[in-house]
Amino acid sequence: LCTIEWMNPVHDGPVTTMVKSPFMDHLLLTMGGYSFAIWNEGIMNKPVIMHYVDSEQFTSVAWSIEQPNIIFFSGEKGTLEVWDITKRKSEPIQSQNISGLAINAICPYKTKVTKGNEGHYISIGDNSGTLRLMTLPKHLWQPTDITMDDLQAFIDAEIAKKQEKERLKNDREKTRRLRLKKTI
Repeated sequence: LCTIEWMNPVHDGPVTTMVKSPFMDHLLLTMGGYSFAIWNEGIMNKPVIMHYVDSEQFTSVAWSIEQPNIIFFSGEKGTLEVWDITKRKSEPIQSQNISGLAINAICPYKTKVTKGNEGHYISIGDNSGTLRLMTLPKHLWQPTDITMDDLQAFIDAEIAKKQEKERLKNDREKTRRLRLKKTI
């Protein structure tokens, strides 16, 4: 039998998706309820990024296959959201209502349309059984040379912030205990 190594209840609803980044296999994206988290393997006690939304519950998620900093989310009201985690952690960079019904599945992909010409798409399936194929705009699939470096620098900075916050919390607690001892 398997042994539980750790567990951390961070989501506000059932965890429905766990998917590794196609660019950085040390990053794990989890989604559940009205929240998503990005974890860095080796530092699993807290997510590197944790975000809650209040507009609609997430129903599906997919990393971009072209840009490591882009994540696609779908919602219970039929909205497709595009998040750039290095630019805005608190809101999507783009949002569009696609269906009006809950979107159950999203899948970005590219294909050769004609010789030398690739098409960049996202497939979207909803509660009515309808499958939609949408062309992605160029800014969502054309990566820059520094995108991977930017994402790694961003993740490293987020980890450093969390470590510093934890250190300060521990220092405050230590100071509080020392003051308490002196008054006794």
